[in-house]
Amino acid sequence: MTLQKHKTKKQKIVYILCMRIYIGTFNEEDADKVVKDLRSVGVKTELRSSLDAEIQTHYFVEGELKKLKNDYKNSFVVEILDEIEESFNTARSVMYDGIQIPDFEENILNKVMPERKNYDGVKNTIKNVLEKHPKPISINKKLDTKLLDEFINEVGEEKIYGYIFQFSKERNFIVNLHYLLKANGVMYKKGKMYGKIKENPYVKVYMEATEDEAEKFNIQREYESFVDKNVDVYANMIDVIYETKRISELCKKKPEYTKLLFMAILVERIIGKVKGKVDLDQLIDEVMDIQEEDEELHLTIDAVNEILKTMEKAEIIKIKNKKIMLRK
Repeated sequence: MTLQKHKTKKQKIVYILCMRIYIGTFNEEDADKVVKDLRSVGVKTELRSSLDAEIQTHYFVEGELKKLKNDYKNSFVVEILDEIEESFNTARSVMYDGIQIPDFEENILNKVMPERKNYDGVKNTIKNVLEKHPKPISINKKLDTKLLDEFINEVGEEKIYGYIFQFSKERNFIVNLHYLLKANGVMYKKGKMYGKIKENPYVKVYMEATEDEAEKFNIQREYESFVDKNVDVYANMIDVIYETKRISELCKKKPEYTKLLFMAILVERIIGKVKGKVDLDQLIDEVMDIQEEDEELHLTIDAVNEILKTMEKAEIIKIKNKKIMLRK
């Protein structure tokens, strides 16, 4: 029985039920946790696995820089290539054999991003805060919430987030530049850089583009596939009916299982309408739409029939000759 939750225009909760109780779709690790939780309250589960494939398209140009600039001179790509060329020229101006990598990075960043000087005060404050901690923490690591709050208290939220954005921009630039330099004559050894950057570098540059732009300007494509295993978890409805009390305790700790408790309560409501022998069609009409306080419960005919079949299988009710009654 699948349980789906919707909202009406009046913002009342509406439940639409189909066969089996669907808990959710999870990765394998989380699915195992759900199964363990339900098993702990006596509810058996059914698992259904599927593969979810996603394909991402990456657009790029590749070749000698001078030729690429000529090939793409009438497109937006040439602006990107101009920036790459300028990066190479700046790298040549600060590069020399044996330069320390940190020195190279600082020198080139100061040239291509002079605005970084505006954050020198923030950087010094961050270093002072880090030095107060008993364990050394690198500003290159992901900041935890408490540490971030401490930085904000010292220099202000706007400056901190401005610095984080600037720092991220610098790291992206440096990582991409080192990738290009390694492919064009620069060697790295024991924290130093050696060699001479090629006059006409060979580059592979990724960029944002649309499919129409790729077609129009002959931009190349690469495809990257991601395949993940998903697990749909279903709960045994009969177990849910009989384990209402234990499920209620579980829901107090983990509200995500509330739909199971709702299902058990719904069955109790149906039982409450069975007084002696009741006409089956009449009961179905009565339980298809149940209103109580700020809730509306809407069930399809197929859903009601499936619930009743499950209740009969659990020996809660007996259905015979279009009549329904409670089992003694």
